[in-house]
Amino acid sequence: MKVEIKHSPKGALGEFGFTSDDSKLTELANKYLASYVTVASPFLSGDLNSVLEQAYKITSSIDYPWYNNVESYPTVKASKGCRSTTIGDLIVVDDVSYIISTYGFIKLELEFDKAKIEK
Repeated sequence: MKVEIKHSPKGALGEFGFTSDDSKLTELANKYLASYVTVASPFLSGDLNSVLEQAYKITSSIDYPWYNNVESYPTVKASKGCRSTTIGDLIVVDDVSYIISTYGFIKLELEFDKAKIEK
């Protein structure tokens, strides 16, 4: 599957970390969407939940910095040093974005997806 891990901007981390409300996470993600930075583009396979879990795991520093892990395919920016993936970050699978929440992953409804064009 085509996968990208995108980190929220540095200044937004505090806002994301203080909420467990999925609708608030979605609101914040939409607010900062243009500022997200792609940090990895791994090649992953399996069902959707498996891919989301793998993407999260391989971009989390546990015993050593995650960006030293070849299978995560870190971007040039990330390979110079990067934090672990956390609440508020995005995992994009086949062009569909999922936000990391306190209790897993939720599909991100983009604000422009909600707009309806009337004829």
